Amino acid sequence: MHGLSRPHYKLIKVASFIVLMIGCDDPSIDKEDCGNACSDDQRCTDGLCITIRMENLDSTSPDSVLDSSPPFDTTLPDMTEMEVANPSLDQRLITDMFLPTDAAGPIDMSTSDMIFDAACIPEGDEVCDEVDNDCDGLVDEGDLPPNGDCETGYPGICAIGQYVCEEGIRTCESPLPFATDACDTLDNDCDGQIDESLNPPLSTLQEGVCAGSTQACAGSRSWIDPNFTFIASYEANEQSCDGLDNDCDGQVDEALDAPSHSLNLGVCANVIQVCEAELGWQDPPSSQVPSYEINEQSCDGLDNDCDSQVDESLIPPPANLQNGICRNSIKVCDGQRGWQEPNYSLIEEYENQEVSCDGIDNDCDQRIDEALAAPLANEQRGICAGSQKLCFGDIGWGNPNLNSLD
Repeated sequence: MHGLSRPHYKLIKVASFIVLMIGCDDPSIDKEDCGNACSDDQRCTDGLCITIRMENLDSTSPDSVLDSSPPFDTTLPDMTEMEVANPSLDQRLITDMFLPTDAAGPIDMSTSDMIFDAACIPEGDEVCDEVDNDCDGLVDEGDLPPNGDCETGYPGICAIGQYVCEEGIRTCESPLPFATDACDTLDNDCDGQIDESLNPPLSTLQEGVCAGSTQACAGSRSWIDPNFTFIASYEANEQSCDGLDNDCDGQVDEALDAPSHSLNLGVCANVIQVCEAELGWQDPPSSQVPSYEINEQSCDGLDNDCDSQVDESLIPPPANLQNGICRNSIKVCDGQRGWQEPNYSLIEEYENQEVSCDGIDNDCDQRIDEALAAPLANEQRGICAGSQKLCFGDIGWGNPNLNSLD
């Protein structure tokens, strides 16, 4: 029992029952009419709201007298007339009797109505004190004052709570259960930290260098993809030839802008390199570069070895004429026209048609001093008239033997 320190209370222990008689605070209520003050589980008897409660009490509880005024007649009805559900000695019948404060004379306690408990007159709204303040048979029920928001003393979303009543004590409790922190800028677990120790989900890109990457907590925006540029080798658009899927689209080294050939001269100009995965950019095989020669070999007017020189250091083939004065002559490179016969006139003693008597094949036709136009002999008198000199090879022209003339 609570609230027994109020005025007009008297607690009397009789045999195995306790009767609490309380003076009514409103003397205007007619004894024949309780003024609709009684609850559904009470009855109005002689102006009294009567209820009954059974309570197990320790049989050794001391007698108590909480207030000595006003005096009441403590005469109790015969115990055999009390209709008690379980009249064992370890139970006591507790009655709350609300009586007018100006009630005169002794109270007749012998009426059988007393078996339903003493009278109760509401004292106001229910408060948290383990007392049925509004006499509705319920204790500390409903929305008790103080109400509204309160401070729990916890951080985070648990800081604002609601009042609850427990064992007659009003406390401020968080309406939310402590939870694992989430990505929402709230201190869900109420430990003073926001969005900590989270288990992020995988990012939307999981191919290539992005495999295993996780999303980042953006507070009120929840989980978002990370800044992929912080991932090693990541490229928003594939640019590197490295054998990696840099843009995380499931393709490796695709749609790249290839650089020019490392030489980028001669036949190598406008030739691009090829991507060789982890080896990076490489010059294409020479077989794939038209007219390319590691060492210049062709007479074609091209810089075949891409060294900025054209048709250099070539080994020319023999010229077509290899007799006489033309022996060991070689052709000359004439650019795009290829190998051409040399200008034989530049060969000393060369004659396009043999005219010299010198014992040399001057026209390189495998004949020496042939078809020469001989000059007249020195002696032209008599029968020697019209005689011509003879070619004696490397000795040159000589007069004929006149003795041989007829």
